[in-house]
Amino acid sequence: MATMRSSPKSSDQVSDQVDNDQVTEKILEFCKIARTKKEISEHIGYKNLIYMTRKYIKPLLESGNLVYTIPDKTKSRFQKYLTKK
Repeated sequence: MATMRSSPKSSDQVSDQVDNDQVTEKILEFCKIARTKKEISEHIGYKNLIYMTRKYIKPLLESGNLVYTIPDKTKSRFQKYLTKK
């Protein structure tokens, strides 16, 4: 009789997805007011801005859920991010 077992890897992937979704929702809620990367990272508890940008900010920008406040100067030091309404 075969039994199905959940592998640790698959349950880790599910919990990682839930964590990602929670962080994404937290960012979108926080960015209803324009925020800098530093403000966002402090709010979600990340110290590494590069990792946070790759993991969360970039996908949110690509999906259109987050927008630049200065779209023609994406690398500006004054750049902020805003949840698209």
